[in-house]
Amino acid sequence: MQGEDTSLYDAFISYRHVEPDRSWARWLHRALETWRTPRRLVAQGVPARLDRVFRDEEELPASASLSDSIERALRQSWCLVVVCSSRTPDSQWVRAEIARFRAWGRHDAILALLVEGEPDAAFPLELRRIERRVTRDQGEAIETEEVEPLAADVRARPGESLRALRNAARLRLLAVLLGCRYDDLLRTHEERRRRARTILTTAALLLAALLGTTAVYALVQRNAAEGRRLEAEQSEESTRRAQYASDIALAHDLIERGLYARARTILEGRNVRLRQFEFHHLWGRVDPAIRHWRVEGTVLDVWDADEDGVPELVLTQGGDSPPFSQSFLAGR
Repeated sequence: MQGEDTSLYDAFISYRHVEPDRSWARWLHRALETWRTPRRLVAQGVPARLDRVFRDEEELPASASLSDSIERALRQSWCLVVVCSSRTPDSQWVRAEIARFRAWGRHDAILALLVEGEPDAAFPLELRRIERRVTRDQGEAIETEEVEPLAADVRARPGESLRALRNAARLRLLAVLLGCRYDDLLRTHEERRRRARTILTTAALLLAALLGTTAVYALVQRNAAEGRRLEAEQSEESTRRAQYASDIALAHDLIERGLYARARTILEGRNVRLRQFEFHHLWGRVDPAIRHWRVEGTVLDVWDADEDGVPELVLTQGGDSPPFSQSFLAGR
């Protein structure tokens, strides 16, 4: 972001197009372009984000002249970021891109992301050495200077998660690209993460409280509905029992007045479940011709004799009648 006004890209990502280098380049591209600078640093003049990051597979999917397009993108990039692994020194393209950047005098704008291997084996010679052409009394000569590139390291280390390593590497590279101190970027980024966690925690607690309140309300409503149902059932049962008592009293009065047919009609309509001794007592009085009745559970059988004196079933209430038995004949 500190380059000339003509810079089209904030960074050019150089890498060997094999796995896992390609995957790391894709991750780096997303990590840089999706970055949003904390508001506190933006207020101090730090750019809110990077404008564009170049990666050839992303930017030039159908280029007719790849080398010309890449050189043009290199020239229009303020910074070069090299993804380094043990395979990188074997890439002529990566080495040429580094050499071209150094030839333009942009030594301080070359960064590295070390993903695998030791630096001596992963950093190409062009990344570790600066060659300068100087003029002396004897003529022109080339001076060589060994340098240690500014690198972010994501190699696996005991006790550190891949996520933490990626986050630290991202911030180190961004500090250079945005032109701010790494410590300031790290501190404000952590403050932003803490605020986000606080907001998420508060939202989760509020959601849990809301769900809890809803659950309690639903439980109260369900219990209230159940209570109303039980009350209705009890009221209905009380009404049935009151009606039963009223009918028993009426049937008794009718029997006392000799109105057996009307009394029988009233008794026949009574609920089997409510019938008690008083019902069976009155039932035996509704017709002087009735000789016998028997109750088994909720089943009432009433027997009589026909004109020839043969027992017959004249009434069954509450279920199927049991088979006629010789014991009944003997008892008649």
